[in-house]
Amino acid sequence: MADALRAGVITYQDIPTRALITFGATSREWIGSLATSVIDASHDAGSVEMGVDHLEAMSELRDFMFQRVYLTPDSESQKQKAMMVIQDLIAYFAQSPGEVPDSATVPGASDLDRAVDYVAGMTDRFALHTHDRLFRPTLLD
Repeated sequence: MADALRAGVITYQDIPTRALITFGATSREWIGSLATSVIDASHDAGSVEMGVDHLEAMSELRDFMFQRVYLTPDSESQKQKAMMVIQDLIAYFAQSPGEVPDSATVPGASDLDRAVDYVAGMTDRFALHTHDRLFRPTLLD
């Protein structure tokens, strides 16, 4: 949801009221509220669970996100771009296994697995920066 807010796909005022009341107003409050709900409900139940009020608010928020963010035509276009970046990076690093840091994968993995491990561990920002560095044409002087 934070990405959708930053991208301007939704505004803070669009967020379902129940989610804001249940989870709080900031990311820090959301994390604390969700963690507390899971810890308390799990302790009481003896298995990993979430409190009913949080679970219901999360379900409503999930429905909202699918309707307003995930299944829109713009998100489909963004998904296609993201898939292209990931595919390009995996293909590049599978063909250039020496550029994959050993710390990014497990010993003995195939070149393709090393590439997948490395790309899977990238943040969005790092993946986009790496893709630009490797594939964006530069102007010649």
